[in-house]
This record gives sequence, C-alpha cells and structure tokens, in this order.
Amino acid sequence: MRIMNGQQTDAPLLESCQPYFRFRNTLELKVIVCQNAFGVEEVRRIPKAGGDFRLTAKEKMMAATMEPVNLAGSVLNRSYHVCAFFHTKEEQYRVLMPYFKEGFERGDRAFHIVDPNRRLEHLRRLEQEGIDVASAESKGQLEVRSWDQAHVKNGRFDQKQMIETLVDIFSPAKRSPGPLTRGFANMEWALEDLPGVHDIVEYETRLNHALPEYHDPIVCTYDLSRFNASIVMDIMRTHPMVIIGGILQENPFYVPPNEMLKELAERKSDKN
Repeated sequence: MRIMNGQQTDAPLLESCQPYFRFRNTLELKVIVCQNAFGVEEVRRIPKAGGDFRLTAKEKMMAATMEPVNLAGSVLNRSYHVCAFFHTKEEQYRVLMPYFKEGFERGDRAFHIVDPNRRLEHLRRLEQEGIDVASAESKGQLEVRSWDQAHVKNGRFDQKQMIETLVDIFSPAKRSPGPLTRGFANMEWALEDLPGVHDIVEYETRLNHALPEYHDPIVCTYDLSRFNASIVMDIMRTHPMVIIGGILQENPFYVPPNEMLKELAERKSDKN
C-alpha cells in the first residue's frame, strides 16, 4: 500500500525518486517521504524484515543529501540538471556565487570545468568571496578542470567519454569529503573548431539518462552573446531546469531524452 497526496493507491512506484528524504522508523514499517521525478511528494511505507531499524547504505547516503540546494533565488529539489543563460561573466558569477559558497560552507565537494584562459580568474573570484581555494584543493573539496582536461580532451569532443567522466566524478565513492558534488561547467568549448563539438545537444540530452542516479546538481552555463538562437533553443529543451534572467525555474520547453534523441536522429537522417 502507498499513500500519495493523502489517498491510498496501488499504482506502481516511480523509480526516479529525488533525494530529499524524511525517515520515520516504527516497529513494523519504515516510512520514507520523497519527491518523484515530476515533483510530486510520495509517502512510501516499507515493511521491515525482522524489525530492523537500520537504514540501508543507500538510504543513509541519500539522507545525507536531504538539505535543499539553493540556486538562483529558488530551491533545487526536482531535477538536478540545469542550464543557465547569461549575457556577461559578471552576471554569471553574481547569480552562481551563492550556490558555490553554500556548497563550501556545507562541506560539499565542488567540481568546476572552465575556459583554460579563465581558470585563474575563476579561482580569484572564489577567493574574493572568502573561499580558501588552496585549502579546498588540497583536501579534495575543490577540483577545477579546464576544457582540455574534460570536454575536449585530446583535442576533440567524445560525448561517451565525457559522460563516463561525469558519472565517475559523481560516484558516491568520490563524494568525500562532502555529501554532494556540486557541478559547474562552462560550455563555450562547443564554439571551438574541434571534432565532435556539434554533438553538444545530443550529449546534453544523454546526460538526462546518466545523471538522475546520483542526485548531484550540475549547472551548464551558456553565453547568450556567443551561441546562436537555434542552439540556445535546443539546449534549453535538453534541461529540466533553467536559469533565465538570474532566476531558476522549471523548464516548460524540456523534452524527455528518448523523445529528443529520436528527433535528433530524424534530423540526421533528413540531412543524409
């Protein structure tokens, strides 16, 4: 039996449960309150074998991530794959710096991918906000990679390899010292004249299959002054959440990954 929105239901449980959990143990039941992929709160009552009060390792890990992530004037508690559109670097840092700082204050791990020509500037901006960059890097709380160490490693973009890299980065085994890894990726590498960069829309789509298992936020940033309108629209359709005008909001243009991948395959077929 499951209670959803105050009503009993035998409907199948959704597997993609988002990670703000509340646990209540009783003699016979373990009660979990969570939010499914559609933002609907569910109460799940799970019978406990032998009256075992202990949480499983997975439940402990997810309970550790129950604090909401504040981002761009809102709370990120549904999908954690976000695209953010900005006109200037100043606007980008003004909107995202509180997200960075909150993570460091909570002990979360930070994984940032930046323009190699702006890496030192990125570190300087973090330091100006009171973040001890040297200490964070030395203890593994902060990792900043440039594009050539991530998306365009070896001078080309391989979407499969990059997805595997992110899955490895967000693996629970890599979360130490914090409960979450907060991702940030500057996406202007896709404007470089390099093999594979035109796969960016397909890559962003496939991330929606790979990332939900980990429940770690990742913000992909795009400079509106550099990307053309058609790419911006496609990118928006691949992210469940979007930051526009400095405000985080649920994306009404989001297309589920299977549907988007089908559309992209049809486009390629039409070109051939």
